[in-house]
Amino acid sequence: MPVSLESLQQLAREPSPERRRELVRAIATALFTAPDRTPAELDPFDEIMDMVLDEIEPLGRRELAERIAELDRAPLRTLTRLAGDAIDVAEPVLIRSPALGDDILVPIARKQSQDHLLAIAQRKSLSEMVTDILVERGDDRVAGTVTANDGARFSRPGFAALARRAAACEAILNRLVMRRDLPPEIAEELRPVLAVAIAAKINAAHAGPDNVRRSDETWFRVGARCGGTNRARPLTVLKDEVERGHMTVGEAVAELADADHAVELAAFLGLRLGLRSDTIVRNMFAADEDTLMLLCRGAALELDAFSAILRMRRRRRRGSVAEPVRLMKDYLRIPRADAANAMRSVREQERVA
Repeated sequence: MPVSLESLQQLAREPSPERRRELVRAIATALFTAPDRTPAELDPFDEIMDMVLDEIEPLGRRELAERIAELDRAPLRTLTRLAGDAIDVAEPVLIRSPALGDDILVPIARKQSQDHLLAIAQRKSLSEMVTDILVERGDDRVAGTVTANDGARFSRPGFAALARRAAACEAILNRLVMRRDLPPEIAEELRPVLAVAIAAKINAAHAGPDNVRRSDETWFRVGARCGGTNRARPLTVLKDEVERGHMTVGEAVAELADADHAVELAAFLGLRLGLRSDTIVRNMFAADEDTLMLLCRGAALELDAFSAILRMRRRRRRGSVAEPVRLMKDYLRIPRADAANAMRSVREQERVA
């Protein structure tokens, strides 16, 4: 049954908690019954909520936020107040509401908590104006999350700021180097940062099993601080597991690739091939699939491991990877002996240099 404006106004005059909850549900029902209301038609809902929203308990405001977050058009004053509320209330609209424009998001991003920024960083799409603020104000968790967001657009200064932060946060570095819209000059700036990070991984792995637990603990602490979600075990752990025969090389590669851990994956290939970190960076991150195929074939990776790397590249660099079936066929056509000889030649060039 349609809810009349008069009945909503009557509910608003009754201050009991039960009536307030009934009012919230009635307003949500009225909005969903006619989701394409004009701004003039939405004004009365704003007027009612202006009177009572502060008196509604947080659970009721959260319920309203959950419902309003699904609307393309919503009462803007109510939506704005919910978006700036405590994070338990604001989170649904900050993450999902298509009615939130930059005029609402920007003031919230400039003033509200890191939890509010984290919710905004998860939106389906974000403008440069908003991401500039998230990168400037947000902690590593926020910066890592927005860097992983394919719908986020970054300005040139925003990319530059992320590149500076990537030196201290591996999660940001992993996600930044794999963005398909990364400007070439920023990618060039990241090369030495990548080389340092990969070299550190390789050196830690060479330190032996005694270093495994310490590396494990450090990695998970850094991953949590930088907003890591997908988890793979650290390189030192995987190397030890492979050497003990508890997992195959392909399984280790797939675990790293499926978690989008590009730095650890590059270091793993560097270990397998005996190549310097700068050579790995030059050939893995700045090269086309032909060079990547040669690296993987030289590391004696089976097709399933190479396929996992292709999946990672497609996820993080959509549109830049050739058709995977053709690539896998081409991969199997590369003679392993030829790939091994090519890697030996590269190692010799490194030794001479």
